[in-house]
Amino acid sequence: MSVRRRRQIPLLIPFASIGDIVFLLIIFFVLTSNFIQEAHVRLTHATSVDIAKIKPGTVTVSLDRDGTLWLQGQEVSVEGLEYDVAALLEGKEDKLVVLKVDRDLPHELYGPVFMALSGAGAEIGLMGEKIEPAPLPTPVPTPLPAPLPAPLKRGGPARPGLPGRGPE
Repeated sequence: MSVRRRRQIPLLIPFASIGDIVFLLIIFFVLTSNFIQEAHVRLTHATSVDIAKIKPGTVTVSLDRDGTLWLQGQEVSVEGLEYDVAALLEGKEDKLVVLKVDRDLPHELYGPVFMALSGAGAEIGLMGEKIEPAPLPTPVPTPLPAPLPAPLKRGGPARPGLPGRGPE
């Protein structure tokens, strides 16, 4: 009795599918990398009903609740901010810098940041969260006043013996 060898099936690796998966992973990491840069920055965004969407900027400056200044996820000083931002924007057509400021910070802390960004030639876009406007209060219907009684007629029916009330 002889043992038959099974026919060996050649292994086929689906390179097209692997290429698709790798491409999707690259896109995922590229898109999330900007968020990871600033994961340690803790701030509360300002809110308003008048916020409009802007195109995303390539340069991000954040001022957190402790007053710490961050450029692209790296801590910087206000004095060096102008030079650093100018170096990042050099040669770029799009000079948009997205500025994230904690809503509880007093303006004395972020005023110098505005001046440094302006000195670097940046177009400043403030980041915030849009809120829905508060609904107008519903007017409470007021009840109509009760109708007035019918006015009394002057003169009335003619009565004999009274002057001015009929024929005499």
